[in-house]
Amino acid sequence: MFFAVLGKTPGISLTELSYVQPENIKDVRNNIIVFDTEFPERLKQLGGVIKWGRVVDTSEMIKQVQETKIIGINDENLGKKLKSEKYIRRYKLVKLFHTDKEIKDKGIEIIQINKEQF
Repeated sequence: MFFAVLGKTPGISLTELSYVQPENIKDVRNNIIVFDTEFPERLKQLGGVIKWGRVVDTSEMIKQVQETKIIGINDENLGKKLKSEKYIRRYKLVKLFHTDKEIKDKGIEIIQINKEQF
């Protein structure tokens, strides 16, 4: 399962997203769409999609962040929780519609889609 953050004109972003042939669209809210695709390699070619990635559950997310120096996160409460539970050393708040250079170069970004998916 994958997610995409749609651009300023969600209708155009959704049309462009048809290039990856999304299936089983699960959720479209706050400009985030969750879907399956057999062509994830095509996601990096989309210009109207701001961010995209693989959807993981809580245990997989924790495993990934433990191996990373800095985490970009869009929910401060989640960042505080992960830090207090010693899963991460450092996090930085990032906005949904922007990419932080330090995070892009040295870390990973976590976008909370719902309570159990990131």
